[in-house]
Amino acid sequence: MANYGIFFLIFASVLFNEIELNEAQCNSSPCQNAGDCILLSGGGFQCICQLPWNGKTCTDICPDCLDPKCPANTNTGQCSIQCLSSITCSEDRICCADGNCGTTCFSACDSNPCKNGGGCLTRAEGTFQCDCPAGFTGTTCEEPVDPVTDPRCIAPPAASGCEIQCVENGDCESSELCCPGGACGTVCLEFDPCDPSPCQHDGICVADGRDFTCKCKLGFTGAFCQLGNTIW
Repeated sequence: MANYGIFFLIFASVLFNEIELNEAQCNSSPCQNAGDCILLSGGGFQCICQLPWNGKTCTDICPDCLDPKCPANTNTGQCSIQCLSSITCSEDRICCADGNCGTTCFSACDSNPCKNGGGCLTRAEGTFQCDCPAGFTGTTCEEPVDPVTDPRCIAPPAASGCEIQCVENGDCESSELCCPGGACGTVCLEFDPCDPSPCQHDGICVADGRDFTCKCKLGFTGAFCQLGNTIW
């Protein structure tokens, strides 16, 4: 039993010394340039480096390790001025190399990615979002929206290839329909939903903007007074 106790004390002492040795490796701050030191379970340490540094102790410049959202404008490995973080930029911009051994605060909207008159909005994480005009959709407003022509339009459909189309009736008065008109344009046409009356069986049509309501005679029901009621 005494031998077992001595063995345990020796083992505990060795283990304690190894733990102290591992902790001492990070206590000496081996990671340079604001790198973070973490202890490895199998012994030793690893540095988590800040851009653009890499290597075992974050002492090597990595010119290709900039934020992937930066444009392809990388400084050479001989440059000493590099982006360490984006803290000096506003929250909607990221720090990028300027290609001339300097840095620049880059916005994803600087390249005007939104097409067809779309507005560009920058996000806090350095990406962008396009606010597309009526008639276009997609990440960069590159896709024309399939034209939505109200089937009640009496005007002929727009020519094939037109980009100016009615997407909705919102630009017209409540009593008007947006219909194709002119050379790839649109026109707001007066519309009476009760002319001709859609109500059957002598129901009375009451207009409400572009919509209508049928007031049915006794014995009939339904949106168009098309259903007969059995009267007992």
